[in-house]
Amino acid sequence: MSQGSPERIDHFVLCECIGQGGMGRVHRARDERLSRDVAIKVLARHRSTDPDATARFEREARLLSRLDHPNLCRVHATGEVEGHPYLVMQLVDGKTLGEYIAENPNLDVDQALRITRQVAEALQVAHDHGITHRDIKPSNI
Repeated sequence: MSQGSPERIDHFVLCECIGQGGMGRVHRARDERLSRDVAIKVLARHRSTDPDATARFEREARLLSRLDHPNLCRVHATGEVEGHPYLVMQLVDGKTLGEYIAENPNLDVDQALRITRQVAEALQVAHDHGITHRDIKPSNI
């Protein structure tokens, strides 16, 4: 991505990195056209040169854009910046499940079942559309 302050992708101003993994980074960003905050996932540089990784990333974006469920992030758009594919998604403010559990280590059975049911319902919707989440863990929920 180009140098400059603040860093931009098209009409999105990148605010902060809110997550990073093997596939890339997720940034909180400001959509200047629609005056809203979004999440932008940018494929990692070392993955951008791998045709299989870029194809998987683009396939993920297409498949995710078809999903509509209260416990799944909506996909707004895709694009490419300086050879790096990106995905613009709904920004969900709040804590991850990992953070919540760390702060509330003694969940009662009803809380645990409610959370498990919500995760299972979201995964079922994804599965019904041919999507298998490859990295289910509390920090991704």
